[in-house]
Amino acid sequence: MTSSEGTLLPSELEQVDAEFLSAALSQRFPDTQVTSADISDLRQGSATSLRLGLQYRRNPSGLPASMYLKGNFIGHQFTSAAAFAAEVLYYGRIADAVSGRVHQPNAYFADTGEGGQGIVILEDLGQRGVRFGDCDEPLDVDAVVDGVRQLAAMQARFWRGDGLEKFGGFTDVASVAQLMSFLVQPQHFDDYIGRERAGFLSNPLRDRRRIESALHAMFEADKALPQALVHGDAHLGNTFRESSGKLGFCDFQAMGRGPYIWDVTYFLTGALTPEDRHDAERDLLALYLDELRRNGARDVPDLDACFTAHRRHMMHGYLNILTPVEMQPDRFAVAMGQRFATAMEDLDTLASFN
Repeated sequence: MTSSEGTLLPSELEQVDAEFLSAALSQRFPDTQVTSADISDLRQGSATSLRLGLQYRRNPSGLPASMYLKGNFIGHQFTSAAAFAAEVLYYGRIADAVSGRVHQPNAYFADTGEGGQGIVILEDLGQRGVRFGDCDEPLDVDAVVDGVRQLAAMQARFWRGDGLEKFGGFTDVASVAQLMSFLVQPQHFDDYIGRERAGFLSNPLRDRRRIESALHAMFEADKALPQALVHGDAHLGNTFRESSGKLGFCDFQAMGRGPYIWDVTYFLTGALTPEDRHDAERDLLALYLDELRRNGARDVPDLDACFTAHRRHMMHGYLNILTPVEMQPDRFAVAMGQRFATAMEDLDTLASFN
């Protein structure tokens, strides 16, 4: 399949070879010539990711010997061409526009081709000793403050969607919303709610009709909220920390235009213990709103309106318990699901739509 720049994008892992990598890297770094590429750390989830060990014949730009590649090489029913295109758009065009606002990996190549293929080649963050986020290791409040500041700065750059129109192919988070709607359909819901992973849920949170009604009420309420550029999937597994403690975000496959509350609620609720979330969430939301204003956003909602949206958006994180195992393992679903279920009960989320 041929990309817009004329580079042949591989559709099979065997095609991720020196010829492809030379052509891909030369788009941004002229005269780069790769002689061999070893693949390791292959992972298959909502995308295929792998580490590349590179040897060069010519490397005038001083590119590293280790990089990280993501693409569409898995082909299960939950892959999405829109997700691969979104990450290409982000690293290819938008990342530079929010540089300095959000801490993120460097990108060496980003392009799409035919058949839903989209490939990004990124900095191998492991080479500088970062620690990747883990769902079983909640963050301390100070680290979450760092993340909240970054999300606000990123969203303020395109507050109320201003400026996003110049990026061709930019979409909203509808593809994620479609998946969320699928998760509450009877056959899928009944299957997953009956599994051991969902055994901790209270009866109200096992009521499919009530959950489906609340989810669609959340979608309806979202229409009235200010829109912004959102990461779309800002959970612990899509974060990293430098040795200095600095937090960063990666994996922008769910990136798009969405309600401003989308990221901040999902991030802080999933990243904190229920006790820390209970004690800090209102202060964190106040900080988030202040940071939006400080970074130039106008007509920012007040704290009471933000907190109402926050209560309602617990529905987003609750759905982790229903996420297909092809996309996320049970360990992730339980850790995240428990935090959001606890928050739903603390904040009486289901009653917030009345």
